Amino acid sequence: MIVNDSNNFIVLFASIKKKIYKILNEKIKDYDLSITEAIYLIIISERCDGISFKELTRCAECDKGMTTRVLNSLKLKNLVSEVENSKYIVVVTASGRILSRKINLLLEEFKNQLLEKVDRRELVNFYNSLSNFNDILEGEIKC
Repeated sequence: MIVNDSNNFIVLFASIKKKIYKILNEKIKDYDLSITEAIYLIIISERCDGISFKELTRCAECDKGMTTRVLNSLKLKNLVSEVENSKYIVVVTASGRILSRKINLLLEEFKNQLLEKVDRRELVNFYNSLSNFNDILEGEIKC
């Protein structure tokens, strides 16, 4: 049945995201961060000169409310700060940079664990297919 297949397709995507977040949240729990906070921290740490609120929101593919909540949490944890005289540019602190590196290592380890179970080429093809699917959906949203 076509409707059932499309429902399974959507459920499968939701299930994969939920499982990945659960696994990664467990891996980083000792750092007092959620995976969402970790993603934002990594994005910010990759920008040496800082990143604007608007660009950060776009890169994280979240809404302004989520970006505000996550930034407030990261600021309270002294992992990011705003550039002086520019309240819209965010930079990573020294402790945030150290933590970002640790989290990147955990993410790399997780990827390697997946690669032990799935052929690298298969994983790359899967990633490319997901990226293509994401681009198609992004085009649908802009219509």
